[in-house]
Amino acid sequence: MQVAASWREAIESTLARNPSLETWSGHFKHRLPELEEILLYWPRNRVNSALEIGCGNGLAATYFSPLVGKIVASDLAQIDSQAHSIGLEQARAFFAEMKLSNAEVLGCSAEKIPLPDQSFDLVYGIYCLEHIPDRHAALKETRRVLRSGGEALFTVPGAAWAFFFPFGFYTELFQRIGARLKAKFSPSDSSGGNPRAASGESQAAKVTGAATFFRYYPHFPFPEPHGHHSSWPAELRYYRISQWERLVRNAGFCEVEIEPLCFLPKFAKVLLPKSLQGRIEKTLKAKPALKPYAQFYCIRAIAP
Repeated sequence: MQVAASWREAIESTLARNPSLETWSGHFKHRLPELEEILLYWPRNRVNSALEIGCGNGLAATYFSPLVGKIVASDLAQIDSQAHSIGLEQARAFFAEMKLSNAEVLGCSAEKIPLPDQSFDLVYGIYCLEHIPDRHAALKETRRVLRSGGEALFTVPGAAWAFFFPFGFYTELFQRIGARLKAKFSPSDSSGGNPRAASGESQAAKVTGAATFFRYYPHFPFPEPHGHHSSWPAELRYYRISQWERLVRNAGFCEVEIEPLCFLPKFAKVLLPKSLQGRIEKTLKAKPALKPYAQFYCIRAIAP
């Protein structure tokens, strides 16, 4: 399954004219490889109706809209930083700018979807399951709103990704410390010596001592958990491929396939040329024994 190049160009053009529609600068460019990888597992049959869980700014729903008769993009109605939710206004604006006639926005929790049973051919979510407090309830709701034989597609992080997550945490922490030191010892800095104005200091500037440090970094020396878990070590356990499969099967799906999306951690992608990355990824994906060590997975499940 493929999305026409002309549609990708139309999205790029719209975002160039309206950068506020992106969650962050370069969001589309960063997410495009992920969206294309998901299409490798897209249903072969015609998708008349689809539901997205955790739609964010509506990018995925917009990208996939030519492949679907009707698509409902859902997310929490209100901004919730802990749940990584940005609300629904960006998605509504994005759909309006792209003039989508087959897409609509729905404010709801994935744990309680206010839609009838067997409403959709496809339910998908891109890196959202790990942020849902009750993932079992969300997957039960996913199965409920799927028609018999309908498919669920979810991209999720793996334990290997969680293993490397602290590297990013400490990189950011050292950057903030460096910015504070620069602001303190460089009076001529454009920030006027004000640590709050220094680049990268929005949070670190509020840290004035041990008490405030541990208030902002309560899990130190571990990073804050990325998903809805009690701690970073817990994510090492719950992001294992066996745990994801057990979670989906316990929700009542009769067929579950979990395939690796990528193996290379972020720092390796920075260091290696793209041509070499592709060859390495292809080699690693061809070895089933290495599947538990993937960074990210695509879960494909069929409703009974």
